[in-house]
Amino acid sequence: MRSTAGSGFIRTGKRGKNPGSHEKAAKRACTARTRLFSSYTNSGVGAVFSSASSFLADIHNGVCVSGTNRSLLPAVIFIEKGEALQQQIAVIFDRVAAHRQDEPRDAARSDDGRAAAKLGIPYALHEQNSVPGLANKQSAKGAALIAIAQPSVSEVFEKHGAPASAIKFTGNPVRASVLAGDRARGRAALDVPDSATLLVAFGGSLGARHLNERLISLKRDLLARDDVYVLHSTGADDYDDTVRALELTPEEAARYRVRPYIDDMGDVLAAADLVLSRAGASSIAEIAALAVPAVLVPYPHATADHQTTNARYLVDAGAALLCPDAQIDSQDFADTLLGLLADGARRERMRAAAQGLGQDRAAQNLADALEALA
Repeated sequence: MRSTAGSGFIRTGKRGKNPGSHEKAAKRACTARTRLFSSYTNSGVGAVFSSASSFLADIHNGVCVSGTNRSLLPAVIFIEKGEALQQQIAVIFDRVAAHRQDEPRDAARSDDGRAAAKLGIPYALHEQNSVPGLANKQSAKGAALIAIAQPSVSEVFEKHGAPASAIKFTGNPVRASVLAGDRARGRAALDVPDSATLLVAFGGSLGARHLNERLISLKRDLLARDDVYVLHSTGADDYDDTVRALELTPEEAARYRVRPYIDDMGDVLAAADLVLSRAGASSIAEIAALAVPAVLVPYPHATADHQTTNARYLVDAGAALLCPDAQIDSQDFADTLLGLLADGARRERMRAAAQGLGQDRAAQNLADALEALA
């Protein structure tokens, strides 16, 4: 049996097309995650390159893999950012070779996917972003499979020598805990009435100061509608300053909740009627996974402006609106956000468009693609 190595990223996810199908969708994701792990260990794919992810973290935590042979887990290897690419790739194939007793370990030493060729090991890549990373681009030419989460990435890999036949759009799997999000449970935890309109705003794990400042300035407009509730995740660094600047009265605080971080993202997204967020790959995947209408404000300093390209995936499908960071202080932005909160019919059209992307099948798609290499 050939062992596997992981470099870069693998995740899992999305909600089913029926808004009430979270439990069934979670079970499908769990099954797909188990299949995906099984595909790594049994399909003959010797290495899977990608960014370190919650999917592999869940694998290491034993989530959804109780039926697998845990002795194989050390063969799933992460490549972390910050290490020299050559060093990372060498470590991966050194471990792969160590698991294959018939190959000399020295054969693993190389600075790109040619190491796999030396070992006779087919390898697969998974790219979560709209702008591929260096490791995946350098390894593209010899890959047996390049699974992508953004259709626009295909051209980039072809320019780096990848055959079009190796490139497959699978989507970007997300955490099973996100997919299992439940609207009723989320609203109960937040004490938000089912009839209310809930805006969830976040800027990623570190927050987004400009978004925080703009929401502070919109507090009165948001709470002027009696049916609007807000959950505002500030990021840990901006939490205290944001709370002070908001100056919420007890009456306002009943409908405007402030957190430094959202740790129950699945239930929160399931409970949301509209999301305001940055456009990182993980956020885009999770928003699409639960089919939540969104207003996306890409981080303006992201490498190659990749968050804007990430956002286009939902915007072009009609599932989200995009506003550049430089424009969120405008009245047009305020009108757009407040208008969406008042327009339930438009939000439902956006939700249907997100459901049509089929992001809930990302894990299944990726497992199918890996098994097809056997």
